[in-house]
Amino acid sequence: MEVGHSIDRLNAEERLGTIKNMSKRIWNLKYVVGNPTMFTKVTSDADNPKTRADALADASKVALNGWRVWVEHAETGVRIFESEAELAHTDAAIRR
Repeated sequence: MEVGHSIDRLNAEERLGTIKNMSKRIWNLKYVVGNPTMFTKVTSDADNPKTRADALADASKVALNGWRVWVEHAETGVRIFESEAELAHTDAAIRR
């Protein structure tokens, strides 16, 4: 029984080591420059991927311009922020 316990502990330590080595820079900032009704080219920020805090702070600044902007996970694409312009654009696309 003790051997099984040590193997489980070793596996847990290996998993923890993997988690500790993972980067916190996993968020991509994406936006559409200019009038949201006229422009559609999506631009990725040059500093991607970013930390969550940096991505959200930068997205808030870009949203002040009235542009479409969102923050999404680099691997899964799950969004954690969408500007009002992006929400309006998405709603309009859904209603079509």
